[in-house]
Formats: sequence, C-alpha cells, structure tokens
Amino acid sequence: MRPKLIDQVTERLIVRLHDTDERWSFSRIAGHLKMPKQSVIRKYKRQKSPNVHKKDGRNRKTSARQDRMIARKSREDPNLTAPEIRTQLKLDDITVRTVQNRLMEVGLFGRRPAEKPFISPKNVKERLKFAKDHQNWSVNDWKNVLWSDESKFNMIGNDGKGYVRRPVNKRFDPKYTKGTVKFGGGNIMVWGCFSWHGLGPLRLLEGKMDRFQY
Repeated sequence: MRPKLIDQVTERLIVRLHDTDERWSFSRIAGHLKMPKQSVIRKYKRQKSPNVHKKDGRNRKTSARQDRMIARKSREDPNLTAPEIRTQLKLDDITVRTVQNRLMEVGLFGRRPAEKPFISPKNVKERLKFAKDHQNWSVNDWKNVLWSDESKFNMIGNDGKGYVRRPVNKRFDPKYTKGTVKFGGGNIMVWGCFSWHGLGPLRLLEGKMDRFQY
C-alpha cells in the first residue's frame, strides 16, 4: 500500500475510534497505533477539517453503499477473508486491497482468534454456583485445595489457527473466538496438579480418564 493511502486509512481509523463505535481517548489510540499522542491529535484534526484534501491522489474506488456492504458482510461472518467478501459481493471492479482498506477504516482488522473452551449451559451454572458458594472462603481454606486437570498435546502439527476479522477491543467476544475441546486424535494426554504448597506430579495418561485413573 502506498504511504499516502496508509496515512488516509490511519486518519479515518483514528476518527472512527474516537468519535463513533469505541470512544477511545487519544492516549489509548496512540498506544494502540504506536505513535505519539500529538500525531494522533494532528491526524484527527486533519481528517475532521472541512478543508481536508478529499481529492488528493486517486478517486475513491467504492461508493458509500459499497463501504457499508463490505463492513456488514464482515460483521455478519468475521471468518470471511477480504477475497471472499469481494467475491460474495461481486465487487469485481475493485481489488482485494481496497476491500481490506475499507475494513480497516471501520476498525476491523485480521487477527488470530483467541481460543476459549466450549462451556455448556449446565457447566456455566455449576461454575457460577461454585463461585458463589466459595466467595467468602479465607486464604487458609484455599490452602487445603488440590487443583488438578488433564490436557491434550498434539504429537504432530497443530489444529490450525486461522484468522478472524474483529474490532480492536473484542478479542474475547464469543463471536470472534475459536472454541476448543480437550480431546482428539494424534495426541497424548497428561494429568497434573498443584496446590498452595507447590506443584504435584505430571502423569502420562493411557486410556480414558475415570475414577480408577484418579
């Protein structure tokens, strides 16, 4: 992407984060974009100025309606890539880079999805009940607890990460995360534990974890 286009995309993103969806402060924007706060303020004022050079460089390749369509399509399915959005919307007269620019202008960036374990509604209720039942426990109470769990480790390769397009502050929003499960093929299972007093042993598991294994 040409430097001038990068600057224009950055300016529009600053306005978007500060004025509309996110309501970020200039300091927070500066930290996220890794640039001085005064530069952020200067770019913001430049983009908000009625005299900003809208016609510098090439003419904009998309209409306001197409911009909305691109953003809407990505929000409906965060896993869609820019080429897929371009194909589905039949935007044959614009490039993939243009689609990416429009997405970045509204604060949608390609990121690896955060991984969160799948939790059933039943487990959610049980965990909440456990937390409420033990919210008044003292440190000495917790010293008597042994925490244990089993985990899977892939022997070859990985399960694949993929990408998701999301707003900058939505990393753990369920819509943008990748669910994980604890079991699968081509792997080994291990069990471990710890307590207030330190780490326990790490054991390689064979077969199904049941009361006899414990």
